[in-house]
Amino acid sequence: MKKSFWTVALAFGLASQASQAQTIAEGLRYLEQEQYGNARKALQDFYSKNQTAEGAYQLGYFYLKTEKPDSAKVLFEKGVTIDPKYPLNYVGLGRVKYMGKNVAGAKADFEQALTISKRKNAEVMLRIAEAYVYDEPKDITEALNLLEGNKTAKQKGAKDLAPQDIDVALTNGDAYLERNDMSKGDGGNAANCYDRALGINPKSAKAYIRKGNIWRRARNYKKALEDYKKGIEVDPGYSPAYRLLGDLYSQAGQYKEGIGYYEEYMKRSDGNIDTQYMYGQFLYVAKEYAKSYEVLKKLEGKLDRPNLLRLQAYNQYELKDYANGLKNLEGFVGKVEADKLISSDYEYLGRLYLVNGKDTLKAIENISKAAEVDTAKRSLYGEMFTTMWNGKAYKYAAVVKETQISKASKPSINDYMGWGQALHLAKDYKKADEVLEKANGMQETAQGVYWKARNMSAMEAEKEKTDAKDKKTDAKDKKYPASKAVFERYLEIADKEKDKKRIAEVYYRLASIEGSMNNLEKTEEFAKKSLEFDPDYKNAKEMMKQIEELKPKTPEKKTPEKK
Repeated sequence: MKKSFWTVALAFGLASQASQAQTIAEGLRYLEQEQYGNARKALQDFYSKNQTAEGAYQLGYFYLKTEKPDSAKVLFEKGVTIDPKYPLNYVGLGRVKYMGKNVAGAKADFEQALTISKRKNAEVMLRIAEAYVYDEPKDITEALNLLEGNKTAKQKGAKDLAPQDIDVALTNGDAYLERNDMSKGDGGNAANCYDRALGINPKSAKAYIRKGNIWRRARNYKKALEDYKKGIEVDPGYSPAYRLLGDLYSQAGQYKEGIGYYEEYMKRSDGNIDTQYMYGQFLYVAKEYAKSYEVLKKLEGKLDRPNLLRLQAYNQYELKDYANGLKNLEGFVGKVEADKLISSDYEYLGRLYLVNGKDTLKAIENISKAAEVDTAKRSLYGEMFTTMWNGKAYKYAAVVKETQISKASKPSINDYMGWGQALHLAKDYKKADEVLEKANGMQETAQGVYWKARNMSAMEAEKEKTDAKDKKTDAKDKKYPASKAVFERYLEIADKEKDKKRIAEVYYRLASIEGSMNNLEKTEEFAKKSLEFDPDYKNAKEMMKQIEELKPKTPEKKTPEKK
């Protein structure tokens, strides 16, 4: 019996639809496997041939996942033009806005998608929830309402509409893991969601990896490793598991093992530039700076990502190619918005300004910003202060300490001491006096008293020079300087065993003061004391020679002549 024209046409149409669905599923499978080149080709081919709203959305979703929101936006807009009633393209447009921090605009688009779908499309809810979970600013409450339903508003969630959708279960778990509220049991909540995913598909590598993420967050790398390896065991073909294992080993400081797993991941990739870029990133984290630089160098001109300049600058700093490092990092900073900069950008920029000798104040400014953005990097102040101090750049060392103190909620006595010492050595005696007074006011220490006295002595010497120049000095009216009493206070509280060299110095300074007052007896007494604590103290030895020369000579007794 012959088939009718309509029977043949219907069969052809169903076969065509099945083929189209298969092509999209194939592209999304490649995307999940991080074979981005194959994913783009499959989804691009489908969209080029069919020009459907769904094809536009899925290709746009690919571009979102590969951090190309501008390309994604073009496709979502085309999708809306093709079919204004297809809700996912509104979700896509909303996510582009959300990534661009236009939260109000994003929510309007999300609401449009929910309205069109009458809140009965689980994928619409899932994709909106992804924005709230994975992008900034995070809104976990809104994500959970979309995934689990909003009982107050009597609205169902994606979980109710698609209880067997594994991606809904996994994203649900990720939402709890992101919120991470111990009082609400979010660790357990996340684990339950991932177990739900394993109930849907016991061979889901993604679910085991997510369970491992809970342990990884708790820094229990052994337990995380067990779950990650279980993921590979149940599905050896899930290539991202090898990359994540590499990352885990790297985080635990086991870089050799991490690189081995990352290389396994690269073998399973399709050689796309996004994967190459991630490999370059990983090598940098694993401290393989030369390898990272070479991998990323091959992507220049092929990959339009400002982050490429960032990573190359980091590598160049570590490889001591400071001039090019500064050029690349300044290029990166010039291409991105200020809110996209992270603490390490400021840190490297500060270091590069410093080693290039370009602008020390800019170096301090950027190091300060790095510590401000990430308070765990407060140690950078100390490191930079030491660098300035060792390089005898005391003026800048003082600026570093002043900046550090201005940012600290409770500066320590050591902070003020470091600042005061740097100011003194930079010959800013007046300000040093104020700062050292503050340090001694917090707690009197031998070190604080010593530096206070030393700074006072320098101020007095400056005044004496000025007075001599202005002819204001009168020997008859000369009085003991105020620093004398402070040096004597130091000797009262100094540790006679530990601080011998400094005590010797202070006795020498007191001897000098007595010498300026023409008190030869006291000068000799203090000079001898100085040599008791440091017999090799050159200045005190020289002073003793001078004292001997100044002593009146006793006439030699002549032997009477014999008659």
